[in-house]
Amino acid sequence: MGIEIPTTEAPFQYIIGKSAWGLKRTYGSMFFLEFGTPTPRPNTKKTHGEWHILVEYCFWRFESGGDVIVSADSEASEIDKIFSSLNLEQVTGGAIENRRGDSSIFFATGVVLKIFPPAPSPEEGEDQWTLYGPGKDYYAMAGDGSLRKSVEQSSPH
Repeated sequence: MGIEIPTTEAPFQYIIGKSAWGLKRTYGSMFFLEFGTPTPRPNTKKTHGEWHILVEYCFWRFESGGDVIVSADSEASEIDKIFSSLNLEQVTGGAIENRRGDSSIFFATGVVLKIFPPAPSPEEGEDQWTLYGPGKDYYAMAGDGSLRKSVEQSSPH
């Protein structure tokens, strides 16, 4: 019996075809990226996309044509500068690449977001990324490559 690897259809099906926007670094190299129609969140002053991803306890990089545009190792000021001008357009695909949880999100402009767990493994309970959706929907990729989900009311696309 092998470990089942989640497929593209699991977490990323909900963002395929949606516009990517609002790329913003939060602390260190952690960042949010929004997908779809801007939606006010109840009881906050924030607006998020229909779906949004928080990338946190991991290594990540944006690539184009195999070249690194910006990564978690970049200086904060460089990350902010590139994020403010990075054109992504629509999401064209996404994949969880292996049992470690290496993940990729593909954009219409040819840019790819690649996310990798840190080595050595992160502290227990630290997620590489969390994809939040409508209501209380979410998918979270743990540092050990396990995927948690709570999807109550969403439909793809």
